[in-house]
Amino acid sequence: MVDSLRSVVIAGMIAAAVFWLAGCDEDCPVCPPAEPVSDYDVYIGGGQGDAPILVYNTRLQAIADTIIFANMQWLEDLAVSADGNYLLVATDTVIGPSHYRLTVYDLATLDTVISYPGGNQIEVSNTGKYIAVLGYRVDNISFIDGVTFEPYFSEKRAFMSGRFSADDSKFYCVSHTNEIFIYDMAAKALDTVLYYYDNSGYWMALSAVQPSLDGKRLYLLASYSYYSHRIMSYLPESDSSVLQYWIGPPMGDIRLTPDGNYVIVTDPGAMAIEENGSDNIIYIDTRTDAVVTLVPAPLALAGGEFSGIYPGEIAILPDGRFTMVATESFEAFGMVDNRLHQFADIEYRPVEGAACRRVACQKLLK
Repeated sequence: MVDSLRSVVIAGMIAAAVFWLAGCDEDCPVCPPAEPVSDYDVYIGGGQGDAPILVYNTRLQAIADTIIFANMQWLEDLAVSADGNYLLVATDTVIGPSHYRLTVYDLATLDTVISYPGGNQIEVSNTGKYIAVLGYRVDNISFIDGVTFEPYFSEKRAFMSGRFSADDSKFYCVSHTNEIFIYDMAAKALDTVLYYYDNSGYWMALSAVQPSLDGKRLYLLASYSYYSHRIMSYLPESDSSVLQYWIGPPMGDIRLTPDGNYVIVTDPGAMAIEENGSDNIIYIDTRTDAVVTLVPAPLALAGGEFSGIYPGEIAILPDGRFTMVATESFEAFGMVDNRLHQFADIEYRPVEGAACRRVACQKLLK
């Protein structure tokens, strides 16, 4: 009886070993499902046009390549097409009057696909259907087809920044006059203008907007002075604000996670002024409109060489696992784990001559 039982146990152990070596199917009740690994190329650059653009691979957690374009001027902004096949770069001549130009490169060959005058900010829509080119230093906003890169429609207006709705049906942008402009993408026209009134008694100017997944709430960044900024959650239907949270200067970036559960805001804190959230990556729970986590920027590396990364522009991976953080200090970038709310990797002075002020990744899942 004992020998028989022992034989059954041994047979079970052998079967389990074979299953483990062969790999369990997805219905296996013993082994948890394998967690997918984020495997995206993230592009990091900014500053002088002859500086290399870094290609950081999230699976390797390392710089996989660098790109240098000949005869490029000052790099104002960069973006990646939603499918990850094209790199979009906004440049400025710097010398003399500013002449902004948008250039689209094929990432497989680095050949120029199309190039024409444009703004100094690029925003790719969530489904990849549209691309917006705008900026507070230009008097024109242009919308481009996200597949053919041909003009869709344009209008003479200058905006601080803008974001597409989750389904790409609308484009929200803000001006320094505290107005929120909403474009209807199907109608190719301005649809709604909202005026945000702040009853705090302080002068302010809106600098960024991020709609919630359902579009019922608008998360706003506003500047009250060079030293004082605030995050707000605004409900247009009731004309009321739920969240009002002060952050330190200068202004950072704001993005919604793909699942719509969190708004992530960066606060560079480069002025070293003690404010709520200063020099942090801030997580806001959209279900409660509460600040739930402050992820502090690392203050030092081994040897005390590193004083801070001053988090600025961000790009959230399409699977929502990580947030890539560029910096106002130009010399560093980092990757934050959105589940653990902590830095998973930091690259300080990764490549000589590189500027890490702008960051971009595709928006569609692989």
